[in-house]
Amino acid sequence: MVIEEIRQAVAEGFQRFARGGIEVGGVLYGIVDGTTVRILAVREMACEHATGPSFHLSEKDLSALTEQLERNRTDPRLEGFAPLGFYVSHTRSDIVLMPGEFEIYNSRLANRCRSCWWFGRGALEKCARDFSCGKPTAR
Repeated sequence: MVIEEIRQAVAEGFQRFARGGIEVGGVLYGIVDGTTVRILAVREMACEHATGPSFHLSEKDLSALTEQLERNRTDPRLEGFAPLGFYVSHTRSDIVLMPGEFEIYNSRLANRCRSCWWFGRGALEKCARDFSCGKPTAR
């Protein structure tokens, strides 16, 4: 189950570093059927955490993300799925879309970003927002 995979990655990141852990993120894969977006798989994004434990992608990370998206196009476990969005844990800050975050990920997705999930500290509460044509709408 996708949500369990993400919960585990966030929990592991939280335990890897004292006082807030390291933040993690990944690409959400799935299908779009009319107005319905179904997230069916996830792949973690590499982050070297060059500026500390927050999830800020360096130029090296962005290059690796581009390569990862290209490799995933031929992954048989993702056959029929498209990259539709991303998730990011924000265990060191509020659960918000950070400046430039949406543009960074959206520019690398073949389809417009459809879904962004943030996970916060504590009980790993979920805050989901759907995006259509680059315009966020609260859900």
